[in-house]
Amino acid sequence: LIPLMVGRKIVDIYPTREICTKKEICFQVKNLSTAFLKQIDFDVHQGEIVGLFGLMGCGSNEIARSIFGADSCHFDEMILNDSPVSITSPEKAKKAGIACIPSDRKKEGLMLIHNLCHNISITILNQIKKNHLINETLEKSQVDAWINKLSIKASSAKVIVNNLSGGNQQKVVLAKWLSIKPKLLILNEPTRGIDVGAKAEIYKLMNDLCRQGIGIIMVSSDLPEVMGMADRILIIHDGQIKANMEKSEFTQDKILAKAIGR
Repeated sequence: LIPLMVGRKIVDIYPTREICTKKEICFQVKNLSTAFLKQIDFDVHQGEIVGLFGLMGCGSNEIARSIFGADSCHFDEMILNDSPVSITSPEKAKKAGIACIPSDRKKEGLMLIHNLCHNISITILNQIKKNHLINETLEKSQVDAWINKLSIKASSAKVIVNNLSGGNQQKVVLAKWLSIKPKLLILNEPTRGIDVGAKAEIYKLMNDLCRQGIGIIMVSSDLPEVMGMADRILIIHDGQIKANMEKSEFTQDKILAKAIGR
C-alpha cells in the first residue's frame, strides 16, 4: 500500500539530494541558555538541514522555541544572514525572516474554526491590505497559489481547516509561514501525525527549499527521519549539545548512545 500512496518504493521515501557543501552561514547562535538549556552554540548554513535529536525532554523543543522567541532565553549573539538580531518574540522572529512550524499544529499552528484562506494569509496581512482593509482579490490569488504549489487537497479556500486531513493541515501551516519568504525555517516535528504520502511530499518540499538557499532546523523524535533528511545532527541530552555529527558519521548506535548521555 505504501508504494501506491507515495508513488515509489519505501526505501526511496527520503529523497536523495546533494549534501550541503558548507555555503555561507545562514544562522548562528552563541551561548543560548535558559533555566534548562546550557550554552547552546551552533550554526546553520544556507541550504543545509540541521537535525536536532534527543529523547523526550532532552531540550530540543526548547531550543526551537527559544530561537523563535516563543520562550524567554539568554544568548550572547544571534546572527541571521550576517546581521545581528535580537529575537524576543515570534513577531520579531517573523520580521527578521525566521519561520517556525510548531510541534502541535492544532494548538499552536492553526485557527481551526477559520477557513483555509484566513489561516494562510494571517502572516502577510500587511502585503494584502489597502487603506486598512484586506484586498480579498489579492488575498485569494496569494492563497490559491500556495494551495496549488503545495497540492493542498480542499474543495476551495473557504473550507474550514478543522475539516482537512492531518497532512493537509500541516501543509496549510507550511504555506502560512513560507509566504513570508523566510531565511531560516524551523520545523518542529514536521511529519507528526500525518500519513506516509504527505510525509514524502514534505520531504520533497524541504529539498526544494534547500535548493533555494533556505537554512532549515528540523526537530524530530523520529530517528530514521532525522538520519534520512539531515546534513548534520546535533544530539541533545539534558539541555546540552552532546555531539555534532556529519552525515558520514550517522549510525543509529552512535546517535542513541549520545542521546542517552554516554
